[in-house]
Amino acid sequence: MSLSDARKHFEVIARDFASANRLRVSYENVKFDGKGEYLECFLLPIEPHLIALQAQQNQAIFQVNFYLNQNESAQRADRLVSDFIKQFKVGDRVGNSIIYKPTARSQGFKQDGKYAVAVSIYFQYEEPI
Repeated sequence: MSLSDARKHFEVIARDFASANRLRVSYENVKFDGKGEYLECFLLPIEPHLIALQAQQNQAIFQVNFYLNQNESAQRADRLVSDFIKQFKVGDRVGNSIIYKPTARSQGFKQDGKYAVAVSIYFQYEEPI
């Protein structure tokens, strides 16, 4: 499995969640206008670990930033984020990767005219050397 494969699996989950909640999605390195409410998705790789002479364990964060309308209920943002996070429990598999640490979220903050919440999903996968 590669980081690119992992990205595809996580992006599908983000896309399906966004679609079900009438949100748009901004994907990594894809032109996006930033209008309306949306999720911004990208990967943050973490340094790999050698686990055997034939394999290495890679860890990464799939970062999903929620950008919602300001001056609306923070409860809605909390509900959306909580519903999204429920999809990722320690030990769950996403493709060939595994969630190895509880999903983290930030407090809401204002940014560029939006109310934003950052969600970090920690996963790992093995790759032959």
